[in-house]
Amino acid sequence: ATVRQARYRDAGATAGGAVEPDPVAFALAAERAGADGITVHPRPDERHITPQDVWDLARLVQQWPQAEFNVEGNPFHNLMDLLREAVLRGKEVTAVVEIKARFDEEANINWAESLESVGAQVVYGVVGLKTHAKMLLITRKEGKHLMRYGHLSTGNYNAKTAKLYTDLSYLTANPALTEDMESVFAQLASQTRIHHLNYMWSAPFHLQDRLIEMVDRVAKASSPDSPGRIILKMNALTDEKLVKQLIIAGQKGVNIDLIVRGACILPPRRPGQTDRIRVRSIIGRFLEHSRVYYFRAQDEEHLYLSSADWMNRNMMRRVELAWPVLDKALRQKVIDECLVAYLYDTADAWELEAGGHYHRVAPDEGQPALSAQRALMVRYPVKA
Repeated sequence: ATVRQARYRDAGATAGGAVEPDPVAFALAAERAGADGITVHPRPDERHITPQDVWDLARLVQQWPQAEFNVEGNPFHNLMDLLREAVLRGKEVTAVVEIKARFDEEANINWAESLESVGAQVVYGVVGLKTHAKMLLITRKEGKHLMRYGHLSTGNYNAKTAKLYTDLSYLTANPALTEDMESVFAQLASQTRIHHLNYMWSAPFHLQDRLIEMVDRVAKASSPDSPGRIILKMNALTDEKLVKQLIIAGQKGVNIDLIVRGACILPPRRPGQTDRIRVRSIIGRFLEHSRVYYFRAQDEEHLYLSSADWMNRNMMRRVELAWPVLDKALRQKVIDECLVAYLYDTADAWELEAGGHYHRVAPDEGQPALSAQRALMVRYPVKA
């Protein structure tokens, strides 16, 4: 950390304008010491690792037999240049590019043509469906085996919105999950139907059905002594089938909290109908964009992340994904930071009333206002 923080001090710049310490020099020292590879963690402010550092280190590692070079963190704006470089260096690159991306159609077409010009395989999704899922899969040979590494996200691969939206990224090497990802990519590339997935739910094939089944399972297991629990976070809730299923679950004793930033057609707190359902919206510094689904029936607990809102277009006219958080510690972290904190927010929260109007949530008299977004900024500060 001392070396990292020293990089941009005045004393660190040499007379020729170079900045010290030099990441390439440190990488060479690590190689001589017997390191198996180099990992860098770029940040949006580019203070510690710059795009040029990534290029320089990539070229260095090419001369380093069997070495790994991992870039973990902020995807630079020139991601497409890095993909083109990978193709030119003999790597196989497949990119699924959504042309019908609001405000980004021209840019996406240009990127697709740029990748195709060097030999990358570019797929434009399924005819008639918008590809809204966000995922990246790397398959590499390690020894005698092929290993898969996957990245799934609730938000876009967009450097600008990454600074303005709240989203969740999920890195995994789970063989079953990465096998599911490969099946989805194969479906997008070959225009065939997905027949079986281990863990993931995919729209438009069975995401809606799986969600209805999960809500129904919680409702059936609910009892006065052990009521079921559902917490959902999304941008919009307008799918009639899913709304009806939630209302039925609430009438069967399930306690339901909905954190919906935008449109919601479910009227909460109506006596005898939706007494157990509460709806709130968080409007803060960042645009809430993550989709998180929590279900608890007795001692059985499930947490899913997704690219999909609960809207008919997401369920029937888009390629969407939902995937489970399997690690218990990571699951609890998401529950605490992305659900519970938002349910207790008294700074940026608005609650939906039975009549369709929202009222601003205020802290109890004499108590400080609690902000979920502010708490996340304090927990994960961006150092200047």
